[in-house]
Amino acid sequence: MDLNTGTTSLRLVAEDIPDQLARGSLQQSQYEGMIKKIRPQTNINRLKKSLNVDSPSFTPSTLAVPSKTSSISSQAANAAPFTPRSLASGATTPAPQSEPQPTFNPAQIREFTPQNYELSDTALATDGASDGQSAYDPFSMTGVNQALSTATPYNPYDESNNISSNGAGYFQTPTPFITTNQPLQYHLYAPIGPHREDILAYQRHAHDFFMPETLREELQKKAEATFQVMPNSQLPTVDPYHSLVALDTSHRKSAAVFGYPSWIYKATSIKNGHMYCLRRLEGYRLTNERAIRSVKDWRRVNCGGVVSVVDAFTTRAFGDSSLVFVTNYHPLSKTLVEHHFTSTNRFGNRISQAVPEPVLWSYIVQISSAIKSVHAANLAVRCIDPSKVILTEKGRIRLNACSVLDVVQFDAQRPLAELQQEDFIHFGKLILSIATNNLSVMASHNLMGFVDQLSRTYTGELRDTIIWLLTPAQAPATKSVVELLIGISNHIVDAFDSSLHANDTLYSELAREVENGRIVRLLMKLGSINERPDYDGELNWSENGERYVLKLFRDYVFHQVNAEGRPVVDMGHILACLNKLDAGSQEKITLTSRDEQSVFVVSYNEVKKQVNSAWADLQKPSRR
Repeated sequence: MDLNTGTTSLRLVAEDIPDQLARGSLQQSQYEGMIKKIRPQTNINRLKKSLNVDSPSFTPSTLAVPSKTSSISSQAANAAPFTPRSLASGATTPAPQSEPQPTFNPAQIREFTPQNYELSDTALATDGASDGQSAYDPFSMTGVNQALSTATPYNPYDESNNISSNGAGYFQTPTPFITTNQPLQYHLYAPIGPHREDILAYQRHAHDFFMPETLREELQKKAEATFQVMPNSQLPTVDPYHSLVALDTSHRKSAAVFGYPSWIYKATSIKNGHMYCLRRLEGYRLTNERAIRSVKDWRRVNCGGVVSVVDAFTTRAFGDSSLVFVTNYHPLSKTLVEHHFTSTNRFGNRISQAVPEPVLWSYIVQISSAIKSVHAANLAVRCIDPSKVILTEKGRIRLNACSVLDVVQFDAQRPLAELQQEDFIHFGKLILSIATNNLSVMASHNLMGFVDQLSRTYTGELRDTIIWLLTPAQAPATKSVVELLIGISNHIVDAFDSSLHANDTLYSELAREVENGRIVRLLMKLGSINERPDYDGELNWSENGERYVLKLFRDYVFHQVNAEGRPVVDMGHILACLNKLDAGSQEKITLTSRDEQSVFVVSYNEVKKQVNSAWADLQKPSRR
């Protein structure tokens, strides 16, 4: 029964009791029983009214107003000082002094506790002292280290990380350490290497993102020369090499160097598919098997200034008995004869051009390094001729055909020390012929007339070095390549510094191409996903499906137009968008359909997930 309803009924009954007593219908004993039943309900009603929330708040009837005059008597100055109850009961009251004692107690001041340390209760309980004081030291790093160790490390390369889930442990700052709000931009281009000074800081050119056109053209020409073949070629297949291409630029047979006419071919190996250079000696007949075995010793020579020797064998594939040497192939390489002695004018006459002295010193340093490696392997070069020294890159030369004379002249059996001393004489003739621009130096025996010409153009140091190379050592003394290197040590340092600069330049160009590989892979994915006619019936690939965002992103990157409706070709915009897509940036972009009826606001990270999902669907077997 409702309390209010019961109270109302009892109130009506109580009001009717006096009338019943007057009429005599109610006895006195019945009246007293009814009163006992009414009193408890009435007390409850009164208690409910006293706890009403609408009752006024307590207000003191009178407030003690302090008087302007002090009511403290003069005798209170001699009263004993206040002593806290926490002190020992046996403490004595200090004697009064002339000066008042300070009442400030530092121990009673509550220590400041930082509020942004969200540490666990265990760390607070174990990181304190045991002397009954505060159990938490706010300046101790123990608890902070424990809290940091339990946090999940943030992985900026995880695509599932976002602000609301795993990324919350990275972007919030529960500790006083400063954290960045965005991962470092490792995926963007970095300004490495030399910089241009004629443009502003924010200006970029299209070729700034790629390697120079001269270097690209050189590499493309070398690649084209490597895979060049001769259609309907009459050249035979020399097992295990096929697709022979002649590399000789002249059709004249020359036997001046080896005693046999020689030809050079480019061929492809059946074993590994690599390109090699085949040097063929026409009409050679092998009389001693140990002669061709000497080629194996040249495999131990590992020097950047010597063309590596791979193999040597005899064959009758060319219709005669031929000796073939297999070496590494360097595309578009030229001999020093082709580089320095074939310059002609418009009338066809050869032009004599002076070679700069730094170039000659570079040649001397490189050939000296090659000779040192050959002599260290107990071998002799024996073939230092302008027609057999090749120029592979700018200023980069290599000794070629070094093992040929060891096989051809094997029966001569000359001492190794004598052959090594002849290397210095051939070396001096090579540098003298290039300096004087005269090939007849190689076959001449009176060289002092050519040496006197050096004083007109070059320094005395270069002249003295050439004279030292051409002058035989007095027996029993011998010349050493180490002695030569000590004499030209100053120029070795210059050549090494030039090599470091060239290395820095190539490394800078390589750093640009590292980013281009990612862009190419991303472009191939987008090209394979967008506009596929075989998925026209699929819901996910329709205009309203998930792949529709990728189509709009393609238009946003490549098909932008200006206010006049003309195409906007901005390579910087394309590169920036593709880099952000590959990195999965959280930046938002607005994608609008061509009819301007659909607008999507998405982030690069969401578009990247769509690309990976669509690419994964293409690689799955068809379910249709």
